Amino acid sequence: MVEKKLLTVASAVGILACGACFLPPLPEPAPPLRNALRGVRTIQITAANDSPSHHIDPSGLAQALMQNLNWKTSETGATAFVTQKAGVLEGAALAITILSEDGKPIPLKDYPSLSRWKVVVKISATLTRQDGSQIWQETGTEYSVDHVYPRSGAPWDDSHSSNLLASELADRLIGRMLKLR
Repeated sequence: MVEKKLLTVASAVGILACGACFLPPLPEPAPPLRNALRGVRTIQITAANDSPSHHIDPSGLAQALMQNLNWKTSETGATAFVTQKAGVLEGAALAITILSEDGKPIPLKDYPSLSRWKVVVKISATLTRQDGSQIWQETGTEYSVDHVYPRSGAPWDDSHSSNLLASELADRLIGRMLKLR
């Protein structure tokens, strides 16, 4: 029993001596987007698909972005809504443009009734204040979604799979915008 206690104490001292005490200081985390959004109560979202294939419905992506942002209202301090065209701006505007989209199936030998696809979407996004100053921007950023869909065919062939794809893209994009990913 004494040996186990000594071993535990020696292990704790070793961990503290080698790990906790001699590590360089951790980098400061990026300031939360909430600071950048100070004073912004609303975010209007517009989305467009300028890719040659037009697989992803921009209105579905905009809806998914709105839902994702509204789930994070406590972090951002703002509520989001979708608009067809940018109009009179009261808070901030999030403009999303799909530049390209490509997907390829990855065979699932054990589950032939399922479809696994790797989808790569290149997106440009800008979050702009009412006064025209940019809060956040990405230009030509690739987002990759590797997902198993419960139907055969491409993820944009039916509305359920298309909604799943839009939701996953929105989650990744908002995560990057809020510096969660």
